[in-house]
Amino acid sequence: MVKRQVYSRQVQRLVGIALKRLAQQQRAYYNDKTADIAYIPVNQLRDQILSREFNPEKRQELWAGVSKVVELNSNVRAGSIEHMGEIMRCWTWIGSNTLLDMDGVVGEDDSQKDEKELRSIMGEEDSRKDIVKRRDELTPRILY
Repeated sequence: MVKRQVYSRQVQRLVGIALKRLAQQQRAYYNDKTADIAYIPVNQLRDQILSREFNPEKRQELWAGVSKVVELNSNVRAGSIEHMGEIMRCWTWIGSNTLLDMDGVVGEDDSQKDEKELRSIMGEEDSRKDIVKRRDELTPRILY
C-alpha cells in the first residue's frame, strides 16, 4: 500500500516535469524561436527526466505510468514523426502557455529547480550513500 502511494506520487511529479518541458519546448519554438522543433521525441524526454534512475525495471515501471498519463492529457498531441531519419513517437504541447505562466518566467533557475526536484523524486541523496557503502565493501581480499 505504501509502496503504491510512493509510486503514484513519483509518477505524478514526473508527469508535471514532463508537461512543463513540453510546454517550454512549445514556447521556445513558437514564441522565442530558440528551438528547431515544437515536439520532443518520447525516448529523449524519458532519458532526460529519468537520467538519475539506473534500475531498468524501476525506470520502465515509472515511465509506463508517466506515459499513460501524458498520452491521455488533452493538451498533448501524441504521434509518430520522422525525426533525423528515424520514425519516433513524439509529444507536442498544444495547450496554452498558462502552465509556464503559473511557474513564472522561464530561465536558468528552472533547470536547477527541475534538477533539484528530480533528485528529490528519485531519492538521489540515499543512492549516494549506497554507492559509498558499496565502494567501501569492495576492498581487495587475498584468497588462498
